[in-house]
Amino acid sequence: MCDLKIDVDNFNPKMLYTFVEKFNDKSNLTYHCHDFMSIIYILAGTCTYNISGVPHIVKKGDLLIFNPNVYHGKILPTDSEINEFQVGFQNFNIEGLLPNHFLESTTLKEKGILNLENYDKTTIVNTVLEFINDNYMYNLSLDVISKNMYLSPVYISKIFKESTGDSPINYLIKLRLSKAKSLLEIGDQAINKVCIAVGYADVYYFSKLFKKYYGCSPSKLKHSSVCDQLIQLNS
Repeated sequence: MCDLKIDVDNFNPKMLYTFVEKFNDKSNLTYHCHDFMSIIYILAGTCTYNISGVPHIVKKGDLLIFNPNVYHGKILPTDSEINEFQVGFQNFNIEGLLPNHFLESTTLKEKGILNLENYDKTTIVNTVLEFINDNYMYNLSLDVISKNMYLSPVYISKIFKESTGDSPINYLIKLRLSKAKSLLEIGDQAINKVCIAVGYADVYYFSKLFKKYYGCSPSKLKHSSVCDQLIQLNS
């Protein structure tokens, strides 16, 4: 086991960002460093990484870990492309980590250290689900979700549908309508208030969508629920 020499009493890392991005020979590639730890996992492609002045060929499955102030940069041949998953951590440093430290894909697999590609997708999908569940009542869109995740809308939609069978927006719609149905069945709120409570500003659009999914209008469901409650009270 690797001793990271971490003082647990003062261990307080902060994730600054996480994103997936493709780079090619036309991207703005610079030789740079950060004042925080940078972790890069190669999802696809290959290129040369200049790490502290030493070139290293990296490929799919390789993991690069840069402590603060370690200079690094990509060198991509003409018409080539590389896809990376990147994470930045503040207040995190691994003592004794070599400036050119990186783990090759074969090392990762042999040692069973991690499968970042699957972990990345699972974490992203779970985070999107949590974000929608906590914020469905607000003005959400795929753009809002993607900006919150620091990922592209196309990538989020792709892996979300692969995992759940639904797009993020379809999941949001179903969740909102399910919440609305529960509120209407209680029967003590006006339809326009229920509409706003689940994140819709337009009552007409909400009613049309509700009827499409449940086969009856919100007013009919509300009336039916109130009638059922009266019958139970009088029985």
